[in-house]
Amino acid sequence: MKKPLVALVVLAIALVVGAGRDVDPAYAATPLPFASVSGPIGVAAAPGQLLVTGFCGDPRQVKSINSSGIVSPDPFATLPPRGGGCFEDYIAISPGLGQWAGKANYVYVTQGPDIVEIDPLGNVLGVFATIPSLPPSGNGITFDHVGSFNNDMIVTGGSSGEVWRVNSSGTPTPAGTVLVGGVPTTIEGPDVAPLGFAPFGGQVLVAADFADTVYAVAPGTQVVSVVASWDGAESVHFIPPSVCSFGTSNGAFFTAIYPTDSIIKFPPGDFAGLGGSALVTGEYGARGIGLLTSTGTGVTVSTFQTDIGQHEGSAFVDCAVPSPSSISICKQTDPDGEAQGFNFDQSHPKLPTVPFFLNDNDCHTIPPGGPYTFTEYGLPPEWQLVGIVCTSDGVITTFTFNPNGANTFTSGDTGVTIHLGPGESVTCTFTNQFVNYIAVGGTVELRADGADPSALAASGSGSPEVPYAAIAGGIAAALAVALGGGWYVRRRWLR
Repeated sequence: MKKPLVALVVLAIALVVGAGRDVDPAYAATPLPFASVSGPIGVAAAPGQLLVTGFCGDPRQVKSINSSGIVSPDPFATLPPRGGGCFEDYIAISPGLGQWAGKANYVYVTQGPDIVEIDPLGNVLGVFATIPSLPPSGNGITFDHVGSFNNDMIVTGGSSGEVWRVNSSGTPTPAGTVLVGGVPTTIEGPDVAPLGFAPFGGQVLVAADFADTVYAVAPGTQVVSVVASWDGAESVHFIPPSVCSFGTSNGAFFTAIYPTDSIIKFPPGDFAGLGGSALVTGEYGARGIGLLTSTGTGVTVSTFQTDIGQHEGSAFVDCAVPSPSSISICKQTDPDGEAQGFNFDQSHPKLPTVPFFLNDNDCHTIPPGGPYTFTEYGLPPEWQLVGIVCTSDGVITTFTFNPNGANTFTSGDTGVTIHLGPGESVTCTFTNQFVNYIAVGGTVELRADGADPSALAASGSGSPEVPYAAIAGGIAAALAVALGGGWYVRRRWLR
């Protein structure tokens, strides 16, 4: 929350377990400049993706940064307009845990009381959930990786002091309110503590920069406790047991430094042996990064990194987010190699229909998302769809073949709806058969040696020892038809 530094008297009767700040020389952090983004606010990171939101602009954009620190000239997504002004919109990528399995790699952005949903392709699907009591700016967002909040989305309500959980259907439930002196205090940057972070395991920790304090909110009971003090506490981030990098960036933790338009990275080696502890970034005051470590009965506080500027959003690379998957729709003709092309529609409940065109052995591939429905249409009369075969590299993806509604292809189906499982890739092959060869003219070759001529089709000629007799007419109704006496016919490539 960008604001002037204010002195507040924290009047809270709570469990206070913080120790004084000690600079531990063992923490030789090595922050490095990574990318430049105008007015960076929210940061979300996965092994295959780094996304950043900005403070101003209307409509705002979600920027994508590659492993080399280059910001894509094309935004990952363009958010709904808000009528001007500057707002702190925070961002998170769903790891697809628990009931969120069908939402892996989906992106969520807080816009005032609304939470906007974006599919893995960058398509803005609209408002996923609304929490009317939330203020217009500064609402934090993360996902519960521990399970104490049912792996739900966790949202903090900025100046309202509220903590909410949102399930995979978009239904919000209050989880608690942080009060200082009986008045809600501004909170941001939530994260759920691992169960071993005693005495706050499984609770959601939030940062209160006005109060220079980190609080914990217990699941179910909504009891609020003081965890520790840190100047201008902006956000809390638990260090994974095993950190991972974003692509080839050698960056495991990324933080937005607002005044310098900078994204700073910290390499994986900076967190060796620190899994289960938490970082606390500072927006004002000393503005360094604190390290919270559980002693089993309390929490010690030390300095992980001295002041490098005004922190806004930050994120560890979320190793739980599955690797990007894909959906491929492919075309096969019978006979193989036909020049006929085929029309398809790609549809989604919340997106415009996308037409595409496939020739034999072509594929149409898109990143994960869904549910997507792919339908073939406008077949010429001499062609029929004889099969749709779908394969997945996982076990969660399901298929519905339309219009018959079965989970396998049946005669009369023209398409398939794919409910993609997290991290899984799918290929569906549509096979079309040419059902009337003679109707389009051409010649038929006759062979008398008893061999199936379809085996010779690829070479374009038969055995030189056995002559062919070219005949015209309606003898052949298939690629290779056995006649009496060991005679076979086949169609030439020319129709």
